[in-house]
Amino acid sequence: MGVVKSSLVQKLSEDILRNKKAGNPLEFNGIAEAIDNGPGATPYAGISRTTYPAHRQSVVNYAVPSTANLLNTIHALDVQASVAGERPDAYFSTPTLFATAVEGLTQQDRYWQPDMARAAGGYDLIFNGKPLYLDQYLPTGVAVPSGVTPPSGDNAGGYFYGLNSSYAKLVVHPDFNFTVDEWQQAQGNASYFARMYFFGNFVELKPSANFVAWVQGG
Repeated sequence: MGVVKSSLVQKLSEDILRNKKAGNPLEFNGIAEAIDNGPGATPYAGISRTTYPAHRQSVVNYAVPSTANLLNTIHALDVQASVAGERPDAYFSTPTLFATAVEGLTQQDRYWQPDMARAAGGYDLIFNGKPLYLDQYLPTGVAVPSGVTPPSGDNAGGYFYGLNSSYAKLVVHPDFNFTVDEWQQAQGNASYFARMYFFGNFVELKPSANFVAWVQGG
């Protein structure tokens, strides 16, 4: 059961990050669906972004022409995602975009957390005072979103996220949090099985307090 639970946790974590359009109503409505303004996911959890424009964020920017403009783009998006004095409290990028950010920011030592950076080999990077994480699980090689015409060259890219954790919630049913039912004997053979249940969903309460950039070549 330990192996099954570990596999389920891995699947759920990938769904939270990657799910854009839940084809199965039992799947998570993931970050890729929540932090969007329509090109990737027209509705959010069945809610029309046209009917309810609060879920259609102006802060989402997919038209980043190249990694060369990454820092200017994410800084502008960070300002737009600042709502009522709040702003994203963590940033996540693909390995390629992280390397680009490092190249742009290492010239200014104030972007580093000195104690940790020296001990960890310089990977504890901060942007606008908040941590920037390299996340190898973020999608890469993503096709250009619909409605966006990238410059000549690579039509695939990666994501850079700015997330406000105050509004991100993992809602779990208390009675079905990796709950295992009774072992049963299979009808067709001599094997035994038990079911493991998890009822929950990822909920983004204020999408406009976050941002995402699709970056060509990222």
